[in-house]
Amino acid sequence: MTPVQINIPHLTTEELAARWQVHAGTIRTGRSNNTLPLPFIRIGGSIRYRIEDVIEYEKMHREGGAV
Repeated sequence: MTPVQINIPHLTTEELAARWQVHAGTIRTGRSNNTLPLPFIRIGGSIRYRIEDVIEYEKMHREGGAV
């Protein structure tokens, strides 16, 4: 039986920081002190963020402008 591969994009801390144009340390600090309530996945020593969660977080924190 062939294993099923699910291609759900995940971002590293550095990729998320680049997306938001902030320092990776800002993401790490927010994650550790709970000021960035964004779900993440920890596998071994690696932290990953599901792109779906990132997009949802961005939508929830959108301010101003027309929709």
